[in-house]
Amino acid sequence: MKELSRSSRIITAIFGVLTLIPLLFMLWNLIAVGFNLTSGIALAIPLIWLLIAVVVFAEKKKLFFTIGLAVWLISIPLMGCILFLMTFGPYIHSTSPWKYNIQRSYIVVSCQGTTPDFPAHLPKDIRNYEFDFAPHIMQGAGHCSARFETSDDTIKEYESEYAPRAIYTLPISDFKDHHSTNVDKVSDKAETWSDTDKSLKVWMDEDFWNDTEATVYVLSATHNWNHPHSSAVIISSDHKKVQFTQLG
Repeated sequence: MKELSRSSRIITAIFGVLTLIPLLFMLWNLIAVGFNLTSGIALAIPLIWLLIAVVVFAEKKKLFFTIGLAVWLISIPLMGCILFLMTFGPYIHSTSPWKYNIQRSYIVVSCQGTTPDFPAHLPKDIRNYEFDFAPHIMQGAGHCSARFETSDDTIKEYESEYAPRAIYTLPISDFKDHHSTNVDKVSDKAETWSDTDKSLKVWMDEDFWNDTEATVYVLSATHNWNHPHSSAVIISSDHKKVQFTQLG
């Protein structure tokens, strides 16, 4: 077999280094979103690229370089399709607290979303944790939520931090029809598209709250029955449950 030329070895080395970028991103995607067919293929492609680069550079044979180049050219369109699908944003559901900040940062990068009212770090003493994210797609409002049970002291700290910031403080029982209600008076700190629209919607985990009495501290809101937005912290009256939630 013909030996690989020096220029081809340089190209292979550069290609191998550049392959690390999509490989690390896809690994990040796998951790944040979880394993599915798309994330599996998305991780497998740069892994194959890296393996080809290692084999070509180690063997230094022109045949391996030619085969590797063909595989790379064939797989580029597939990778492009996967990246295009990823621009619509993933659905994320997780019960692993250690993924919390990884998933929040992934949402910022992949979906240009933010969760400014969520805590920077989760407390250590939590139970029954769930993180849920659905991207905004066309007319559908997306949401992001982190809910868990924790100590009385931790939740009281949240209450003392978020209650003074609330533009609305309402009992959870007010939100009956698809987590919606109407406020008596629109806050000066809220946004509204119409003087007559007083609708307020907050995304909440129905199974988590069930018949639990709780207070909803609404931190921001856009009163728009068709395109609602809100950010809130929901705290149970017995200080055992909390949910950070964002709609839109």
